[in-house]
Amino acid sequence: MTPISRHYVAVDGRLVHYRRAGQGPLLLLLHQSPQSSLDYVELMQRWGERFTMIAPDRPGCGQSEPLPEVAPDFGRYADATAEFLDALGLERVPVYGFHTGASEAITLAARHPHKVLAVAGNGVSHMTADELAEIDQHYLPKIEPRWDGGHLTWLWGRMREQTVFFPWFKRSAAGRMDYDMAPPERTQRHLLEVLRNWRVYDVAYRAAFHADARGAARDAPVPILIAAAAGDPLHAHLARLDIARPGLELRGYPTPAAVEAAASEFLLQAIRAQAAGARSAPPADGARFAGAAGRTARGFLGAPGLSLHALARTPASGATRGRLVVLHDATASAATLEPLLAAAAAAGWAVTAPDLPGHGESAPVATPDGVLPEGPRLVDAVAAQLAEALKTLPGSGPVTLLGLGAGASLALAIAAHSGGAAPFEIRQVVVWQPSSWPGDDRAAIVAAFAETPTVAWHGGQLAHAWIRANDAGLFHPWCLRRRGAAWRGAPRVEPLDVHERAFALLLAGATGPALAAAVAAEELVARVDAARAPVQVLVDAASPQGYLDALHVALAGSRATVQALDSADEGQIGLTLPRKAIARISA
Repeated sequence: MTPISRHYVAVDGRLVHYRRAGQGPLLLLLHQSPQSSLDYVELMQRWGERFTMIAPDRPGCGQSEPLPEVAPDFGRYADATAEFLDALGLERVPVYGFHTGASEAITLAARHPHKVLAVAGNGVSHMTADELAEIDQHYLPKIEPRWDGGHLTWLWGRMREQTVFFPWFKRSAAGRMDYDMAPPERTQRHLLEVLRNWRVYDVAYRAAFHADARGAARDAPVPILIAAAAGDPLHAHLARLDIARPGLELRGYPTPAAVEAAASEFLLQAIRAQAAGARSAPPADGARFAGAAGRTARGFLGAPGLSLHALARTPASGATRGRLVVLHDATASAATLEPLLAAAAAAGWAVTAPDLPGHGESAPVATPDGVLPEGPRLVDAVAAQLAEALKTLPGSGPVTLLGLGAGASLALAIAAHSGGAAPFEIRQVVVWQPSSWPGDDRAAIVAAFAETPTVAWHGGQLAHAWIRANDAGLFHPWCLRRRGAAWRGAPRVEPLDVHERAFALLLAGATGPALAAAVAAEELVARVDAARAPVQVLVDAASPQGYLDALHVALAGSRATVQALDSADEGQIGLTLPRKAIARISA
């Protein structure tokens, strides 16, 4: 397989995420809307021996931050791509784009011809005024999280319809496409891409529909192939383009594979015709983290291909009281910890929060056969992968580990090896709301935690994720659903908070529930006693009394200190963590 590495680069104050893979001459890949460079992972495998491919996420897509304008026109996105190439030091690159990416590639060639060697566009849209009016009115409604999760059900139906009708809202014989219904796994992947940027998913998408790709193809002074496969709704748009100029080819092909083969050969011919000395060299990998001063940086820890996506923040003064690593709960992600990072940096910490393996934007759990281990072996495997990645943690000096929920057991497992084998010194382990449950309920809790929102044709996994995330704001643990297990005080079920928890659970796939169950089945005290560092346990005083009692019993006689904090008076970070908890972490 062709290894794919991931990177961030700062472009005009924005973070741009991109994938890189392959060998040979450089090639820029521009993706369709509302997807990201993730859409090109399979193509990168097929073309890995022909090209060194750079695939950025368009602003406001994937992991790239949006443009500052409220409604930028499509030319602004082409300009942003030119700025991205400048940031990497690249000139005169061949470009391949699919649908929106094809229009963007052609627009880039027209506006910045010195940046583009040639373009192969797979499917280019040229709509009538009436069609555009319909698109503006119906195609891209805003998404608003509902208290009952109904927005997820709507989005599932919308993503399915897009593979049956074009446009998706025209459910008629005239709008029916000659395709099989997309498999649910693909629909889920595309749905998650929309949810990554649900607030702005429509902005670049709408601009793309209004792009004048026809005029750009006519004016761009570079070789351009515009192709489309039979069955692609944009195949009919080849005739609409109706342009003729030297160096421009409009061609239809019987299959998507034939389009892909023609595009590859077209781009290779353009590269061969170029003087070898004029080719752009592949860019250096650059720094592991990128971000503006005073803001959260993003990057990757660990070896390429097995890397962990992470957020990082440093004090504005530059002087730090130490390095703090935050490990989130199973089925969660680092994205929900932005307020924690800001609070920790304000308190003087250089803080890093990775997505656990198999969670958020991180690589899966690394196993020889690709099968998740079970029970303690899974906890140890995840902890070992985290420890290995933390070898590349920025800065120097001892590390304080803060583990939330199941992340507590991972922090303790890492600390168990800190006496000599660990690549860094662990100063202390602080755990918040560790996963430790009364014995009478433990078997039922473990079984419930292990249930995965399995992708199904009917989209039922979305209801599973939403109700589970909602109940986490009502009960602790979420699966007991009885009066004695209710959070005391205000319920934690604001639709936006539930949405973030449900989305993180969906991103975690099978890994999150498996890890949650594995940790819940363990005796916490065994992890505490094995840790070779001081252990401080912090708990939410609003937790159900049964949880607090069971935790005190479980840790009785251990060397951990336990302190309950009132989360009501200073606000919370994520589901339960009070801001005052940061002050309890000693340097």
